[in-house]
Amino acid sequence: MLKNNYIIKTVVLSILGMVVLILLIGKNQRSSKLSDSLSDYNTIQYSDSIPVQEIISKISTDFPNAFLDLEQIGKIELEWADNMALKPKHLSLFIKEGDSIRKPANSDSIFVYKSGKMFHFILGERVWK
Repeated sequence: MLKNNYIIKTVVLSILGMVVLILLIGKNQRSSKLSDSLSDYNTIQYSDSIPVQEIISKISTDFPNAFLDLEQIGKIELEWADNMALKPKHLSLFIKEGDSIRKPANSDSIFVYKSGKMFHFILGERVWK
């Protein structure tokens, strides 16, 4: 009886170990593919500007950052930003394809335009308005 319990425990632990290993390998491969595909994006800097309301044609996220394909400028990366007055509060979850964004030069403010309204975020910061 003890031998059977030992064999059952060994088999169950071995199966659990293999499942965990397979999940870790799969996650690592997805993460590697994501980082390779996102390497084409330019990170928006303080001095950069998006002078007109650029329409977002595609969004990818590597939370909390957002990777945007803009119709005129091309591929950009936005670091995290939160507006606690909104739901969702995270910029990368708030913006959607078809929304527009604008960023003045020498500013860390991002303005998101959706449904005729303007929403304010500050890159790398949390705001409550």
